[in-house]
Amino acid sequence: MLPLIRPVFMSVLAASLLCVSACKRHDGGTSAALCYPATKDHPLEDTLAVDTSGGTFWTFYGNAHFKPFTQHCGVAVHAAVSAHNFAQLRGYVHNHSVPYDVSYTGSPWEFEEGIKEGLFHRLPDDFWKPLASALLPGSYNAYGTWLSTYAEVLVYDTRVFAKAPTTWADLWNTKEFPGPRTLYDHPYMLVIALLSDGVPPDEIYPLTDDKLRRAFGRLDQIRPSVRAFWSTGDEPIQGINRGDFTIGVAQSGRAVSGIANHFPIGMSWKQNVLSHAWLFIPEGGQHVVSAEALLAFVNNAQQQAEFAKNTGYGGGARDIAQFLTPQQSAVVTTSPENLAQSVAINDDWWRAHGARTARLWQAWVTTGKSGL
Repeated sequence: MLPLIRPVFMSVLAASLLCVSACKRHDGGTSAALCYPATKDHPLEDTLAVDTSGGTFWTFYGNAHFKPFTQHCGVAVHAAVSAHNFAQLRGYVHNHSVPYDVSYTGSPWEFEEGIKEGLFHRLPDDFWKPLASALLPGSYNAYGTWLSTYAEVLVYDTRVFAKAPTTWADLWNTKEFPGPRTLYDHPYMLVIALLSDGVPPDEIYPLTDDKLRRAFGRLDQIRPSVRAFWSTGDEPIQGINRGDFTIGVAQSGRAVSGIANHFPIGMSWKQNVLSHAWLFIPEGGQHVVSAEALLAFVNNAQQQAEFAKNTGYGGGARDIAQFLTPQQSAVVTTSPENLAQSVAINDDWWRAHGARTARLWQAWVTTGKSGL
């Protein structure tokens, strides 16, 4: 009996991305699937472990990407939930005990440090060449690709304010918009502080020490009204829903999800602070070919659109709008309207200075003094 061969899957991303599902051999075993960049000489491994933080983000991401990857490429994807500590990853690589095949970081300086320290697998030369025309500039390099784009936005309790706050200056305006605040426990708050103080977006960088002092001084003004610094994306959304906060900073996708669940949340895209998280392959992973294939596979525009429908987070694919309604596109980070209002994180600056700035930020959160 001839082996059963499932239909070839042509990715909408690029004609060169061919995925052929696993087929049954005469001996009853299962052959590895062929999915770019796999070849007959370098086939996909049967399984793949992806480091995640769990929660709704990864549920939606898995539905949009991991399930189709398994279906079309024949690789079983296991989502491993961990505390996701970069120092821990460093230890795994140095001890040759990496427990997963693909991981991620939302920090541009961690990504840069990982590259410099040799913690990440380098992709084959010209890996992205067949896909580049369908991807946004900067959304990929020799060590990884965007996991998603995300934006920090202003959010507020619609039950409290008759007039909606719309700008970062409104977050600091405790007279017109009173009540407890919640801020992101991240040095990106320094950018928001400067924007709230009237610094034009094109003058934010470089963040000199004088600008950092100005930002910390601005944060000193609002600190008495800050009830919590959040580190988990659901915290500001759930907090506003419970009435813990009246206004604050949140990730755009979490706000979109809260609004979809009928939480009393309003949001403003004005001067949204735009950044992106990276997917990469840790050095020493056990299933490198399948890991490389997943990094290519997640750049499918239709799959990214499915993820965006539920989260509002875009990715590196150029043309996801064709798979979205105008209403869905309006809350995606990479829509033309939202990009036009965004203030992009300067990756080059943060890669060079992020570690130091993070230490200053943590000192201020902990003690009220940055040390500058």
